Amino acid sequence: MGKTRRWLCVALAMVPMMAQAGPGPFGLSVGETTMEEARTELSGKTSLQSKGTNKWSNGPMLSSAGAGLGLDGLQEALFIFDQENTLTSVVLSLHKNRYEDMRKMLGNQYPLIDEQAPFVGNKIATFREEGVTIEAKSPHMSFTMTLSYLSEDFSRQYQLAKEREQQEKAQRESSQL
Repeated sequence: MGKTRRWLCVALAMVPMMAQAGPGPFGLSVGETTMEEARTELSGKTSLQSKGTNKWSNGPMLSSAGAGLGLDGLQEALFIFDQENTLTSVVLSLHKNRYEDMRKMLGNQYPLIDEQAPFVGNKIATFREEGVTIEAKSPHMSFTMTLSYLSEDFSRQYQLAKEREQQEKAQRESSQL
C-alpha cells in the first residue's frame, strides 16, 4: 500500500473521532447524548447523584458538585434527560464573576442571537446552534450566574408548563373573589 493510500485510510478512520458533536458542555451533546453515555463520559471526572424526575421533561436528572469537570467557579452541574433518557438540558451554576469569560467563550463558538448587558442590572446573552439555545444569565442581585443549554423540546415543554401554571394561578385567585 502506498504512502498516500495509507494516509487516506488513517484520515478516514479518524473522521468519526474528529466529527464535531452538537452543542453541549463536557463532551456531551444536548439532544443526542443518552444518560448511559453521559454517565460513562462524566463518571471518571466527577461524582454524579440522582436528582429525581424533572417536572418539565418527565425524565431523570443527575447532578454534580462540579469538582473535576475543569471549569473554574463551577458550583453545580445539573443534567436533565427526557423520558427516553436523552440529554435535553444542562444547567451550570457558576460564580457570577465568570459571566464575561463565559459570554466571550460562547461568542467564539456559537452565534449570538440576543443580549441584554446594562451597566447595572441583569445580564443575559443568548446563543443558538443546531436546535439548542445556550443562555448565560447573571442576575444583578445574586452571586451566582447560570449557563444553560436547552433543547427546543425542553424549551417548548418548559414554556407550556409555565403558561399552564400561570393560568391555574389566575383561576385560583379569581375563584377567591
